[in-house]
Amino acid sequence: MADTKKLYCDTLLRLCETQPLNRITVTALIKETHTARQTFYNNFRDMNDLVSYITRGFSDSCPIMPARTTSATRSSSGFSKRATSNT
Repeated sequence: MADTKKLYCDTLLRLCETQPLNRITVTALIKETHTARQTFYNNFRDMNDLVSYITRGFSDSCPIMPARTTSATRSSSGFSKRATSNT
């Protein structure tokens, strides 16, 4: 299944070179990958899920990205709270 996910990721990134992300559909993606629609949905909920999968993979492998925070360290705005010192 990992190979299928990689195929969708690579294809989406390639399609993004010629058209905006918001114009790329599941139909276009499955046409380019020569896969069935159900195969896409067996791997991802929707296009947003695919994009999130790609960005998570990038942030996990990028050495300059900060480590993910848990929900316990997030503020109500969704951003991580920064530890501060009052000294």
